Amino acid sequence: MAHSNQAFSGKTIVVTGGFGALGRVVAQVAQQAGAKVALVDRGHPPQGLSADLAVGDVDLADFA
Repeated sequence: MAHSNQAFSGKTIVVTGGFGALGRVVAQVAQQAGAKVALVDRGHPPQGLSADLAVGDVDLADFA
């Protein structure tokens, strides 16, 4: 899916669940639209991951 526009140029997008299949697709589309992408997930970053930043072992649960 190619995007010729730069709709997200200069923006940073944080994708939670970014190491899974859907998160990786969201990240790819956002990068193609000009965004910098940070992936956050509870697991470890897989090999060959394309992102500006990938952080694993993150728990965003709110128990309040």
